[in-house]
Amino acid sequence: MSSQQQTEEAWAIVHGQAKPEDKGVGLWLWEAIQGDFNDDRSAGQIAADMVISLIPIVDTICDIRDLCANIRAYRKDPNNKLVLFFIALTVVGFFPEIGSVVKGVVKIAFVYIRKYLKRTEDLLDATKLWQATNRALDAALPKIAEFLSNSKVVKWATKEGVPDIFKFCSKKLNELADTVNGSRLKAQFLEAADKIETLLGRLKHIVPASTREKLNDFLDFLGKNKQSIASKLEQFTAPIRTILRVTAKRLDDHAWIAFTQTHNKGWIAPMSQQGAAQLMNKHPPKWVRLGKEFPHPAPTPRQAEVIQAELNVKITKLRNANQPAPPSLSLGKR
Repeated sequence: MSSQQQTEEAWAIVHGQAKPEDKGVGLWLWEAIQGDFNDDRSAGQIAADMVISLIPIVDTICDIRDLCANIRAYRKDPNNKLVLFFIALTVVGFFPEIGSVVKGVVKIAFVYIRKYLKRTEDLLDATKLWQATNRALDAALPKIAEFLSNSKVVKWATKEGVPDIFKFCSKKLNELADTVNGSRLKAQFLEAADKIETLLGRLKHIVPASTREKLNDFLDFLGKNKQSIASKLEQFTAPIRTILRVTAKRLDDHAWIAFTQTHNKGWIAPMSQQGAAQLMNKHPPKWVRLGKEFPHPAPTPRQAEVIQAELNVKITKLRNANQPAPPSLSLGKR
């Protein structure tokens, strides 16, 4: 399959329809890439968007589409810090180590967070941001669970040997939060902007003149403002880390709830005391120290019976002699 065929099929999935026969590929791609970001997508549309993002070429195209939409929103309102923050969130999807599955979780969470973050002040208040993120995740978790239960994700997890997809994503999100910093956000945005310029630069030669003017206008704006936008993203490092860590915590909690409510957790083979002792002695905890033998070790059961019999004989003799005597001893049964 040629590169053009792959690109057309990928965009057909993102665009929601195949390329019309009477429309050039350049114009069709440009219309798809400049499509307005829909803030009112249904839950089903959001989950479907994440599933198609698992397709390699579509994955990158979805990232470019979302970033272009956010840049266009910034152009309309450059003083809106929330729009800048949403650009920063989108840039996280370009981090190469994130992977398509974890990126899908992140994108679903981010889509819902957009709905619950209405004021710039909430970004600067850790408590309000934590509360807004948890409210967003209350709504997002069912869709995240649906996404992670998709056959494509399950097939990937089986192939990669991932036993618990929720714990896996939780761990990866915590690792991602540790890598997010101002310089990375800036560098990743500039790299993503270069990808946009490369893609649109190629489209310039295969679109009508009227469309080329709009395309050149967008590229001109991006070229003049990408450094300025990149430098403004550094301020959102802490909020992004908070959101990623809260999301990781909620996924980990969800994994624990799912485990505790599972009746059949697998068969555990019985183990003798001797076998258990061997395992503990083989890998003892660092805080365990072996002590010396006791100077007066406990008697064996047989020795205890002999001692009991001897003491009872002495007690009987004391009683027969009308002398004070303790009660008879009995080992009893436990």
